[in-house]
Amino acid sequence: MDATAPPRVVIALSKRKILLLLLLCGVFVAVSSWLWSIAETQTRYEPLLAKGVSLLGVVFFGIGGVVAVRKLVSQEPGLVLDEQGIWLPGSIGAPSLIPWQHVQGFEVMELHRTKVLLVLVNNTAELLAQQRGWKQQLLRMNLQQYGTPYSITSNTLKIGFDELVQTVTERFRAVKG
Repeated sequence: MDATAPPRVVIALSKRKILLLLLLCGVFVAVSSWLWSIAETQTRYEPLLAKGVSLLGVVFFGIGGVVAVRKLVSQEPGLVLDEQGIWLPGSIGAPSLIPWQHVQGFEVMELHRTKVLLVLVNNTAELLAQQRGWKQQLLRMNLQQYGTPYSITSNTLKIGFDELVQTVTERFRAVKG
């Protein structure tokens, strides 16, 4: 490592935040299952619609629960900033590296009362080509909606959003010089 390079920054996952997300997923799976059980007897909605919503809820929040359990038992950090770039080890699938030379800057946006740090890159096609399957599709959806494939929240990190923004931007400035 270069003697002038800033030290490596490792941001841990917050087990407390992840546990709360897991409990929330469990509640939604339970409510979705209950909706399935009363779909035929309730009269407010068509039974097929109630079962469809119920199925979507069980699948979506069930997958969310599995991801939360994986993060809860994982020893991986949530985010790493080093001389190479921004590592997203907690991302779905293989860890993602966003090299500093491709980072142009950052934008903050709010999405349903959740603050999101958008990572603006200059080689979107190359970064997308490195991914495969459904991960590539998720990154493409991010690109279409937000203008960049990469975003970071503090939802599962052991730091708050303002500290996340400050840490990432300071590291970016230090590396870019």
